[in-house]
Amino acid sequence: MSKRERIETNEEYEISLRELVHIFRKGFLLMVVAAIVVGAVVFGYSKVFIPKTYTSQIKLYVEVPRDNNGASASLTAHNLAIELVGTYVEMLNSNEFFDRLSEEVDGAYTSAELKSKIKFSSADTPTELFTAKVDASSPTAAQTLADTVGKLAPEVVSSLSNIGAEVKVVDEAQLPSAPSSPNVMRNTLIAAIAGFAVMLIIVYAKEMLDTKIRYSSDMTEIRSIPVLSAVPDYEGCEFNLFGIKSADEEPAESEAENG
Repeated sequence: MSKRERIETNEEYEISLRELVHIFRKGFLLMVVAAIVVGAVVFGYSKVFIPKTYTSQIKLYVEVPRDNNGASASLTAHNLAIELVGTYVEMLNSNEFFDRLSEEVDGAYTSAELKSKIKFSSADTPTELFTAKVDASSPTAAQTLADTVGKLAPEVVSSLSNIGAEVKVVDEAQLPSAPSSPNVMRNTLIAAIAGFAVMLIIVYAKEMLDTKIRYSSDMTEIRSIPVLSAVPDYEGCEFNLFGIKSADEEPAESEAENG
């Protein structure tokens, strides 16, 4: 009798830790196979079918001119530069910048494509620095486009702002040595864990919904009925009028007759 039947008859059911371990061990091989198969499929798909993306980035700095060399003037310029970072990031994320960048690369990318490939962001802590990350289908394309962004960004900021602050490149774009996506190992690991977990659920669900009673202990546990006798499983034997004859004995009898 299954767990389902016990619930339907409103009988209390508790599954022991030993039973859980037994079910887990019985289905462990299937779980491992499922994990390997699903992981291998996702690994191959990530390697072959998902396009590789390379990322290059530049770091820019906002510099505010000072009226004098006093400490107060330095602090004021520093605070103003921090406040301008957010404004300049929004300026460079505008359609105006990407339209001009599209012209700068001779139409190799549309404005919409560039907007999806380039992200400007400020640091989590207040600072005069912000970064531009550039994604492309090859390492060279990513570095070249990042260099173009570093060249055009100060010009666009200067034309759109009349405060007098300047944007300078602190870190030049580097050639990416490896793709930033897809993360093949992460995808494979997640897929393998998912395959293992799904098969684990299937194995436990199948065991819980199984209506067969295979052991005498099942009967005594469910209905508290003592087992008086049991019919053994004569596997590999055949019955005749005179009793049970094993299939393994036939060759021996044939040899005796031939002798």
